[in-house]
Amino acid sequence: MFLEALFGALREDFGALRKDVGSDVKAIKEVRELGQQVDSLECAGDWREEQLSTHSGELLEMRDKNEDVLLRLEDLENRSRLSNICIRGAPLQADAEAHTVLGSDIPSAEDSCSAESQTSAADVRNSTVKPSESDSIKERTALLNQLRQQGSASDAEND
Repeated sequence: MFLEALFGALREDFGALRKDVGSDVKAIKEVRELGQQVDSLECAGDWREEQLSTHSGELLEMRDKNEDVLLRLEDLENRSRLSNICIRGAPLQADAEAHTVLGSDIPSAEDSCSAESQTSAADVRNSTVKPSESDSIKERTALLNQLRQQGSASDAEND
């Protein structure tokens, strides 16, 4: 009887140990599964980081292209307004003297635009100067702005 009682107690202890070991094995499996999920999340994070880097580079390229397009658009708008301006004393051909800064040798606003001295918009559009670089576009825009300012200053003096 004593042995049977001892065996019964041992069976209960082993049963309890078996349950504890079973729950520990389940916990270990869950930890392994969590580790695998963490690994997959890290891989996904690395992929997203690469994508972010790629998209950032593309965004910078698009910004540069957008700036070029805006400069060209502004140049085209300014060219479309050339038919509204009368440039006195400017030669039709581009030469070294034509690139000098506009100064006091510009005729006054009271002088009339004759057919010989007027540069037409068609002549400007057909000129050999092409808006191929953004620097030249900026220079043309600055020149047109300077002409506008001088024109508004001479208009103010005439009033």
